[in-house]
Amino acid sequence: MNIKNIRWAAVFITFAVVLSIFFGVHYLRQKQFIEEPLYQALEGLEEVEAVGLKTKGGRLEIQLSIKKLQDFPLFYQEVEKTVAELYRGEYILTLKNRPEPGVQAAYQRAHLALFEAMAQGNYVAMGRYVEEVGAEYGLETCRMLVTEEHIYLELVKGDGYLYRRFDRQPKGEEAA
Repeated sequence: MNIKNIRWAAVFITFAVVLSIFFGVHYLRQKQFIEEPLYQALEGLEEVEAVGLKTKGGRLEIQLSIKKLQDFPLFYQEVEKTVAELYRGEYILTLKNRPEPGVQAAYQRAHLALFEAMAQGNYVAMGRYVEEVGAEYGLETCRMLVTEEHIYLELVKGDGYLYRRFDRQPKGEEAA
């Protein structure tokens, strides 16, 4: 085989076609067998109004527009279970809330206490403070739940609501 007789244009075109086919098949597989079933399963949850899926930096970003919830921790666990059944990779879950000004102001005021409690472990004091802030802003629901791994915060007033989940221990740190 003589290198001078190789048609380089044909080699490059063949390489481009093979590469295009490879990425095309990967894209279709991702869409049809992973994203579409996940989208349908999440959209089927009663509390979910809309679902957005996009890949960002090799991780799947899941955006859920949600309705007012009765039990935020239970809903979050249901979403995580649904995602785990259909998707094996890393993902980021983002909830789109509808905080009205009073709810947003209460969150801004209470959020520092949340991080202080995570650092110091004084969850009872944090719960009291958050309840005081909720009463001050006239919130209908101002609830916190602390589990081994997470802190769940629910703030509701009228049609406005804000739901947040915080990791008790920053990712990457091991318990002593």
